[in-house]
Amino acid sequence: MANSMTDFVAQMGFEDIKFEEMPLEDEQVINESLTRVAVCLCLDTSGSMEGSRIKALQEGLNHFKEDLRKDIHAFEAADLSIVTFDNVATIRLPFTPMKYVQMPKLIAGGMTQLGEGVLLALEQLENRKNYYKQKGISYSRPLLFIMSDGFDNGNRQKYSEAKQKIHEYTVQKKVTAFGINVDDSSAIQQLTELTGQQAVRLDSRNYAKFFEWLSNSVGAKSTAAPNSAIVLPPPNWIG
Repeated sequence: MANSMTDFVAQMGFEDIKFEEMPLEDEQVINESLTRVAVCLCLDTSGSMEGSRIKALQEGLNHFKEDLRKDIHAFEAADLSIVTFDNVATIRLPFTPMKYVQMPKLIAGGMTQLGEGVLLALEQLENRKNYYKQKGISYSRPLLFIMSDGFDNGNRQKYSEAKQKIHEYTVQKKVTAFGINVDDSSAIQQLTELTGQQAVRLDSRNYAKFFEWLSNSVGAKSTAAPNSAIVLPPPNWIG
């Protein structure tokens, strides 16, 4: 995995990406009899998220694992990754089966390097899909949630690359991407442009509802046949 990340940094020119200590994949036992559901959360941890927003997001993350545990099938099938972006894009949690997940502590500060964060998240998703293929493990179309409270103020070329890559992956049915604008709806249009589908607003006071909805969505995908059309539960957290 380390070599893959090094190659990615060199290829994409992400000298400012930092990587945290990660558990070895071989130490994790995956239930290969279940269709895997890979979920990547790409989270804005820039300075504008400081205070109540980052606190509420942390609480939502902490409760997500327990929400998902209520559906044992979904809990066993889900793999989670968390990428954050502020001054740099950071893998805070590499793809990990839910039973091994320890939620990272989030700290807000810095700028909003949205493009860099999304590119790193997409690279994580591709790596996980390749892992499934190498192991002969069935999987459903991965989910990418991009959550931000503001506009990108990072490298415009990276943002354009991220937009193009999401478009390509969506057409090729490699990923389903969602844009979620936290509190301030001013950036909804940019997230819509980025993902190619209408972004929505999430009141940070509704993080608990969002993660409950996400756990239900993972449950729906975990019981469906690979590559089948999935109708996600109606979101009760928009607005």
